[in-house]
Amino acid sequence: MKKKLLPICAMALLSVGYSSVASASTGTMTKEEVAQVQQDTTKKEAAMQEQQKQDKMKKEAVVQEQQKQDQMKKEAVVQEQQKQDQMKKEAAMQEQQKQDKMKKEGIQEQQKQDQMKKEAAVQEQQKQDKMKKEAAVQEQQKQDKMKKEGIQEQQKQDQMKKEAAVQATKGEKLPNTASNSITMMTLSACLVALGSLFGFTRRKIKA
Repeated sequence: MKKKLLPICAMALLSVGYSSVASASTGTMTKEEVAQVQQDTTKKEAAMQEQQKQDKMKKEAVVQEQQKQDQMKKEAVVQEQQKQDQMKKEAAMQEQQKQDKMKKEGIQEQQKQDQMKKEAAVQEQQKQDKMKKEAAVQEQQKQDKMKKEGIQEQQKQDQMKKEAAVQATKGEKLPNTASNSITMMTLSACLVALGSLFGFTRRKIKA
């Protein structure tokens, strides 16, 4: 609108100025007419300046509004981007926490299984050690029993030998009669039998 008004105002001023010059040159204008022309020119200039001022204010207002809108859009874009970044950051953090929790639970499960395996191995080892100990005790008891029986058998054999020797000694003091001969033969047979029994017993113990 400003561009349209400027040519019109310029033409009006030129026409007024030209008419004033023509009238002045011919000397047909009165003082009142000259004053009226000057007043009209002043009003037109004031109107043109006011129009220019308003146009400038409107233009500045439009520019400011546009800048305001642009700033608001820019801030909205920045806020939206920050919001998106925050959401992504929170999602990534939650995912990381979830992964860390799963890893921690996996480690705890592995530790639990390792503990169970360790306890099972310890229990198995204790069981085997107990079985070995019981077997060793039983074997020792068996060996001790066999030794004791061997000692008792040896003592029995020694006692029998001692008694046979005593009987033999008593037989030597008897008169040389037929009964003494029979007794000696009986003692000899007993000694042979005892010797055979003793040898058999010793072989049995060794076996």
